[in-house]
Amino acid sequence: MVKQRETLKVGGKSNTIVDLLMKQTVQWGDFFERASLKAGQELFSAGRRTQFVYAPIEAVVSITASTGGVQSNGKPQPNVTLNMLGSGDLVGVSQLLGDATLPYGAICDMGGAALRCSTQAARRFLDEHESSRHVVQAYANLQAAESWQWLVASVQLPVPSRIAAYLLLSATAAGTDALPVTHRMMASRTAIRRPSITEILQTFVNDGLIKQLDGRIDILDEQRLKDMVHEVWPLFGTHRQAFLAAW
Repeated sequence: MVKQRETLKVGGKSNTIVDLLMKQTVQWGDFFERASLKAGQELFSAGRRTQFVYAPIEAVVSITASTGGVQSNGKPQPNVTLNMLGSGDLVGVSQLLGDATLPYGAICDMGGAALRCSTQAARRFLDEHESSRHVVQAYANLQAAESWQWLVASVQLPVPSRIAAYLLLSATAAGTDALPVTHRMMASRTAIRRPSITEILQTFVNDGLIKQLDGRIDILDEQRLKDMVHEVWPLFGTHRQAFLAAW
């Protein structure tokens, strides 16, 4: 029995990619089920295959990778963020297009509702439905483009702009300007030293861009943060705009 679109929503919210797939055929409703993701939950690690592909609705998931190196203290180099995925995304999408192991890991940064589907069942279904496969391929290309852009930005942008971009990406993925992020989390995800993050965030507070609370950052002036980022990263957000316009 095909599920109706409303059963795939949580609190009136849905996942954009699932909605696009449902427009191709409502049979996709039978592949997705509700799931609840917890902050800190590892969905899969690099070098593995994933049993499920996830479609966040409220949750935010970081796609991460590491060089596999060792720090001077003998501890492994921490994973850093390649992308942040939310209600406009699929986590593990490349597994729908092939059976190769994943070159990245995924960890939930902000807990909340999501949908999930069996990787193998969805892959077989895609082989039978060309229009759905086009959606998934186009989205996979988008995710790759955004990840590459973030990598380039991490090398080329000044630190304040990188922090502003991280806050904007988090807000887009979470669908809210109230972000449950800490300085420690930001340092681990961006590979920016924690003292630098603390100093720059205080500058943002002084300039009226954000408000800091215990374990939370509220964005107060999104447009000024965007202006700061677009000045040095003109392509920020343009790939997603083009994807959504095409569908």
